[in-house]
Amino acid sequence: MVRFATALGYAGGYPEFRRSLQADLVRGISTVNRLQVTETQLAGTGAPELIRDVLERDAQYVRDTVSLIPPDEFQSCVHWINHARRVYIIGLWSSHAPAYLLALGLRFIGSETRLMESRDGDVADDLHGASRDDVIIAVSIRRYARRAIAALDLARDLGLRRIAITDNPLGPLGVRADRVLPVRSGEDRFFRSITAVVSVVNALVTACVMADPRRAERSLASLEEIWARSDAHVADTQPGH
Repeated sequence: MVRFATALGYAGGYPEFRRSLQADLVRGISTVNRLQVTETQLAGTGAPELIRDVLERDAQYVRDTVSLIPPDEFQSCVHWINHARRVYIIGLWSSHAPAYLLALGLRFIGSETRLMESRDGDVADDLHGASRDDVIIAVSIRRYARRAIAALDLARDLGLRRIAITDNPLGPLGVRADRVLPVRSGEDRFFRSITAVVSVVNALVTACVMADPRRAERSLASLEEIWARSDAHVADTQPGH
């Protein structure tokens, strides 16, 4: 079982595999059921304890995610992103926020990046002109968006390299991707945490910068000039001034 769990990509071995199976059973219940679980867990909890509970859980999700992501898998993703002609990114519902941050961060550092539309429609429109030199990154935690799954299916047919940031390596995104960056998302609460997802996005952008810092510097310098000319930001002031 230990060898089997490791072969499936669970860096923590059989214990991590077992926790994933347990979490998968909880994921299958509806948001209403998970809300009831949340109410039971937090019944009578005051504001200070509630804040501490949520923040400590988020911190634990990040710590758990560190052990889930194989370093070689992460490094391959960074290499693909930095050497891609274009990076397509899709994330819907709650996953749209980290997908947007990833697209924004990669654009800042000089990557040709396209954030696929969150509206309903044909993913072929968003991937029009894509080639084998491109990469697609799909971000989704359960419940998984059909549009994100369809995007990976089409990307496979077009020959794109596929990366998934998801909470289940064996889920519909994980099995369709060439590289998977697993995250913990808080399966037993009705409102799933995306803290670990955002942390992985932060790590990806930072690693891409460190792999090619000169490109990032040129891109950021150009952006700073544009921001200054357009008066894009409010100048920092002291309180009361």
